[in-house]
Order: sequence, then C-alpha cells, then structure tokens
Amino acid sequence: MKFLLKIYLTLFGKKVGSDKYKNSYYEVAFKKSNKTKRFIVYSGLSEGSKVPPEWEAWLRFSTKKCIDNNYNKKAGYLPNLTGTIYAYNYIKNMATKKVKSSSVWQGK
Repeated sequence: MKFLLKIYLTLFGKKVGSDKYKNSYYEVAFKKSNKTKRFIVYSGLSEGSKVPPEWEAWLRFSTKKCIDNNYNKKAGYLPNLTGTIYAYNYIKNMATKKVKSSSVWQGK
C-alpha cells in the first residue's frame, strides 16, 4: 500500500517538505472540489509519534505553512512502548513507592 501511495503522490502531489526523522510531507489539490489533502510518508515504521508538533499542526490544517522554528525537545524520539516489556506498569511502580497510608490531609 505504501508503494501505491508513493506512486500516487509522485504523479499528483506536491512535496512540501521533510522533517528530521526523514518523513516526507505532501499536498494534493483537487480542482473540482477546491479541496486539498495532506499526506505523510513515513521513513521506516509508520509511527504516529514520530511526527513533530509543527508538522502535526500542518497535517491537521491548523497552519497553512509548516513553521519550522527549530523546535528542540529535551528528550528525543521515544517510540510507543505499549505491548513491550518497557511499557509502564502501574502495579510495579506502586509497589516500589513507599506510600504512607496513615497520612490524612488536614486543612488549615
């Protein structure tokens, strides 16, 4: 399916740009209905969390142009860990924390 999308975008789409993860962004204009669609072609796995916020806003038509203001995150890309051994486990984390069960809030 990704192969067919690339052919379609090569023929009818206009490449708008790419990001630091080497994802490519395209826009296709339909003349009859005066509408546009925006597409992303992922490099590697199709992971939605690999889309930077400025491109996410562009994909959802929040902005007309992608504002590339060198958005710097403190933490780099971290894939979705659901279903792996590194996923967050509430029960394990609560067992390691020491919680005082006898502490009662007293308003002042």
